[in-house]
Amino acid sequence: MGNVTIELIGELKELVVFLDKENESHWCAWFKRCLSMIENSDYQGIERVLGAYGGMGSFNDLVLTKKLEDGSYSMLPKANDYLDKLRNSISEKTNYIKHNHEINS
Repeated sequence: MGNVTIELIGELKELVVFLDKENESHWCAWFKRCLSMIENSDYQGIERVLGAYGGMGSFNDLVLTKKLEDGSYSMLPKANDYLDKLRNSISEKTNYIKHNHEINS
């Protein structure tokens, strides 16, 4: 396993903890599965991560909010900034791994 893959695993663990804390169960479960696959050197985990980034309703579209007493929603700027940082870094590392064959396929 290469250095970028090791870094990616660390960031995926961080993402899973963060998404769980934010009660984002769908994406938390998605990335837990990806993490397990990558930790077991299963290249499909890389493809699965990349698959989360495309199309309507994708991981790119996720915006963290909280429901207010009046029933409306408020964005969470700090949480969304942190999510964007992780989301971008994970995407970059995953694309690097895909193009440089850092995991055995």
